[in-house]
Amino acid sequence: VDPGVSDGKVYEVDGALLEDGVALAVRTKAGISLRAYDRHLYRGGRPLHIGRKMVRPVLVKGGGDMFVVTEGTCDPPYDGAGSGIVVTRVTGGENPAIMRQRVVRNLRRDGDEIELRCHDAAWDEETGSLAVLFTCRHYAGERRSPILWDLQLMLVDPQTLNPSRTTTICAGSTDVVSGCLAVREGKATVVWSRGQFDLLVSTADLAGGEAVEVWKGRRGYSAPRYFTVNHHCQLLEGAGGDTRLQFAYWHGSNVRPLISGEGFLLRPWEGDRWAASDTVLAGMVPKLADPLLDLNAFGQFPQPAVCGGPVSLKGKVINRGSQRANQVTVTASVDGREIGSAELGNMEPISSAPFSITWIVPADYREETAEVTFTLTTSSQQYTTGNDTAAHTVSVRQKGLVFGRVTDASSDVRHRLGYYPCMPNVRVTVGDRQVLTDSFGGFTVDGLDFGTYGVKLEREGYNTLETRVTVTRTKPMAFVRGEMDNHGVMTIEVVDENGKPLEGVNVYLHDYQESERTPADGKLTWDISAGKYTFSFTKRGYHPVGGQEVEVVLGEERTQTVTMREIATGFLGGMVVERRGKPVGGALVTIRDDKGNVVNELRTGDDGIFQPVELPAKPSKVYRITVSGRDMTTE
Repeated sequence: VDPGVSDGKVYEVDGALLEDGVALAVRTKAGISLRAYDRHLYRGGRPLHIGRKMVRPVLVKGGGDMFVVTEGTCDPPYDGAGSGIVVTRVTGGENPAIMRQRVVRNLRRDGDEIELRCHDAAWDEETGSLAVLFTCRHYAGERRSPILWDLQLMLVDPQTLNPSRTTTICAGSTDVVSGCLAVREGKATVVWSRGQFDLLVSTADLAGGEAVEVWKGRRGYSAPRYFTVNHHCQLLEGAGGDTRLQFAYWHGSNVRPLISGEGFLLRPWEGDRWAASDTVLAGMVPKLADPLLDLNAFGQFPQPAVCGGPVSLKGKVINRGSQRANQVTVTASVDGREIGSAELGNMEPISSAPFSITWIVPADYREETAEVTFTLTTSSQQYTTGNDTAAHTVSVRQKGLVFGRVTDASSDVRHRLGYYPCMPNVRVTVGDRQVLTDSFGGFTVDGLDFGTYGVKLEREGYNTLETRVTVTRTKPMAFVRGEMDNHGVMTIEVVDENGKPLEGVNVYLHDYQESERTPADGKLTWDISAGKYTFSFTKRGYHPVGGQEVEVVLGEERTQTVTMREIATGFLGGMVVERRGKPVGGALVTIRDDKGNVVNELRTGDDGIFQPVELPAKPSKVYRITVSGRDMTTE
């Protein structure tokens, strides 16, 4: 697992089991830190720094908290407390935090003490106290006198971290002393060694403080031997209350190990003597396959299943053993009936494989939940058994759900954009139930009996929308998309002077910069927000109509007729010049119709131009023009 520190290299470690995982206290170059891990996947929480100048961590769980017992000094601002045995009280959980830290036993440097070393610690439920086992190395008298070792057991108050009593297990030993500790029902069992050859067992009454040596091991006795009791050894409490001593042997020792290679030994302590033989645990990892189910993936699919529809039952199989697991298969069943299986093949050690089993929920299923049982099988021998079956409850929808989204389409004249802003605070009525849309325009009405319901969307200043939806057992969800607006409908009909529809008229809506051309029936319909608008109309051969004001009323349909007059006259004008191209001023211009009647007479200006005059042009007419001037006349 990842200790959660950038340094990476771990020098020392201790652990404690939690209700939902495991906690590890590790020492790296950065000091001692604590981190909690998930029990199944060993994902780590936030690391907690305990201290930079501390070594030999011992982690104890008790009283709902955790205690990290170390030797060394505290970090600032508590570094003035001196060096010694440090106890840190930490809250439990995924992200632990320090509640209190204190040096419970200072090294007296002005006296004869040389070193304090923490060996073990344990929690006593009977007295509600923390027991700490440590040694004190000191001089017998003068500085050049022999060095002695004392093994002491200290009780610490878990709230204040004040030491309450210290019991001496061994005093004045000229050989190196080390030990480990187990506590049960107010009684401490201390297994300790002296000079690496003698294994001794002492018991101490935590309430009274008296210590009694109950086993004096020597060579040839049934006790384990040839070891130093330190962090490589640990006292374990068995399920029946028996105390077991666990040994670890390592390469490079100057004593011959009892087994070849690295490994662990378990030997039961029977209360007054050791058992005759050891149990050998070879290696740190079980020497068998060890697959187990992980169903955490179900948390990604919280929606209930639908009758008649498929459900993807997803999970993962983790082989945490040291051997390959062959022919791994996961089978799913409901009410004792198999609903599907997944064959994962062979799984290598320390590997995982996802699986997915599709279950078609029966269309007539009437229960609100379905208990799905997953069974794992493998042809390989397993290290642990009893964890090959896991169950998960799948919710099945037995009520109808109407949900949807309401948007504001007021700005869209033709309802052609397809995307509109969300519309909150719309009153949605489904049957006899009412809800308001949220800030995203969404709404949900759940828990409906299967059937058909009317849906109404209402908001002041907007047109009301109504529709109907049906929810059934196999189709229990209905989606409603509402595009509300504050529009009214205005129809413009363009006709000529005789009331006949005009096709091809250009109609301009000034406010929206919109323009349309009338079809054969001369009608155009506008679905726009309520208000007053200005229209203009143009068509070749007709007088234009501009500034036509039209009022649109919310929710109403109105029709307005616009009449365009046909243009029946034309304008005639021109310029009179002589043969060389110079303008002729003062010339008389006479205009006659096709019958020779004079229609108009006018004279040219100095520039030879005669101004346009309006003449009848419908039906089409031919006019003759006579110009007289400078004693000449021309037609």
